[in-house]
Amino acid sequence: MTHLSGGEGFSVVPDHATCNIDIRLTRAFDGDKAMRWLEEIVRAVDPQSRIETIDHWPAYLVEPDHDLVRSFSAAAERTFGRRVPADVCGPSNIGQPFGGARRADDLCARRQLRQHACGQ
Repeated sequence: MTHLSGGEGFSVVPDHATCNIDIRLTRAFDGDKAMRWLEEIVRAVDPQSRIETIDHWPAYLVEPDHDLVRSFSAAAERTFGRRVPADVCGPSNIGQPFGGARRADDLCARRQLRQHACGQ
């Protein structure tokens, strides 16, 4: 959930509320599955609720044989002394591991990589 609003004051029960939700899609959890999942949750709370999709993007995947993937995989293997399987990661969530608004000259501390690759 990225935003929740409703009502006019602390002790006023609102007649409606709005909740913005950001769902990150993967190859296995696509837009259709995400919508079914969300509808099931929302309808369990209030069958009359309305769900509106504002924007959506399919999961993005860099092909496993792309130079970027091979470079990162080689660097991870050198860093951790073992093969680290490549998987989809992102887009970023601000405040989450590997997250933050992406920008030019961005970086990720080895400590963060080690935590997620090795569980340390």
